[in-house]
Amino acid sequence: MHQRCEAFASLNKSGRMVRWFDFKAGIGMIARVVSGDEVFFHFTALPGQGYRTIRPGTPVQFEVVETRTGPTARNIQQIKEPTL
Repeated sequence: MHQRCEAFASLNKSGRMVRWFDFKAGIGMIARVVSGDEVFFHFTALPGQGYRTIRPGTPVQFEVVETRTGPTARNIQQIKEPTL
């Protein structure tokens, strides 16, 4: 699965994907595919109501806001994988 994400990462304008997501804690990290820079996120940054989840390796785009604990992603949107 990791190789598949790397293969179409160039099609992702932001070049970012979910590195990991802890379902119990509701937190995760998004990484820039090329540099490895990471941004924290909370499940409330995902669209929808109630408890939301996202799979590691999912390409995403989002906004970054500065919080007291550092940069945090919000308004996370999944980028659909192109059909070939």
